Amino acid sequence: MRQNASCPIYLRPDYLRTVYLLGSADTGQSAAITLSADGRVHGTKDYARYGFQDDRLYLLDQAGQKRARLRHHPEANGFFPDDATALYMVPLLTLDPPPPPVGNARLLVNTIPKSGTYLLDLVLARIGYHGLGLHLIPRECHDNRGVALDIIHRAPFSRRIFAPASAVTRIMAPGEYTVGHVASGAELTAIASTGVGIIQCQRDLREVLVSLYRFKRKSVDPVSSADRLWRHLNGPDGFLAFLCTYAEGELTDLRDFTQLMPQLPGVLLRFEDLIAGVIPPASRTALDHLDEDLGEMMAAILPDCLGHDSSTLTAARTDWRAHWSKAAEEFFERSGLLAANRGLGYQ
Repeated sequence: MRQNASCPIYLRPDYLRTVYLLGSADTGQSAAITLSADGRVHGTKDYARYGFQDDRLYLLDQAGQKRARLRHHPEANGFFPDDATALYMVPLLTLDPPPPPVGNARLLVNTIPKSGTYLLDLVLARIGYHGLGLHLIPRECHDNRGVALDIIHRAPFSRRIFAPASAVTRIMAPGEYTVGHVASGAELTAIASTGVGIIQCQRDLREVLVSLYRFKRKSVDPVSSADRLWRHLNGPDGFLAFLCTYAEGELTDLRDFTQLMPQLPGVLLRFEDLIAGVIPPASRTALDHLDEDLGEMMAAILPDCLGHDSSTLTAARTDWRAHWSKAAEEFFERSGLLAANRGLGYQ
């Protein structure tokens, strides 16, 4: 059997830029997998390598034995059952061919929500890195390619693709980056292990909460009756209703992410520095280790990016005190957000 390296006629570039759903029509089991140019299969323990023979794709185990045969469907960029295993590979996400790279790194901007995600996106784009147009969370991504900036956050779940963050970053090319809120140590460790450089960013959670409150009111469509109700209230009462609405879901995730951040791999930045137009020397040095002169280039371009249009305009610090109350402070403490905030060096 010819391996993929010796039969390029079968190895179309989009194979290597695709996250596939590997599933079984027999057992119903599935996994998100990717193929690499060296013949390896990633994302499943059942198959280690792949190869082509004639117009068939074979999946091999660790010992190199053929375990499954699939038939290629070129128009679908997929593979369909061709033996008793009844396996299929359906494309979940295919990236466009990569442009000529401006750098050697593949980068993930991974932030606490409302902590400079799209400010850093703009900085990297201005340098010349190519953004994928995707927003990653641990087990899925939102496909924002071709979506106008002013509506990009209106209904992100309508563009949801169930491709894990680590699978998406495996198919990135040098000079590309993507953004997200990947609040999973396991996913980030897997991402870092493939050589992807990770840029983290933190922010005072009091500012995060008020910024998130204002952002959802302005830019995100309600997803339930309760989510619609709090938007009819204003001032501290509206903010408190917002906290109660999201207490058991999004804000619990925010607390857990914040608690996890000091242990996560990557270069950790502070939103408070970024909004002042500053990347401290130690952070610039750490960024330079991700790609040559990356820290110096980001520090030089950052001031010109402040206040410019992005999908979430970042022009100034949030005045959280205008929305705060005694009840909000009690929520902040009892929810564990205060302790998480202190873990990042805030009060």
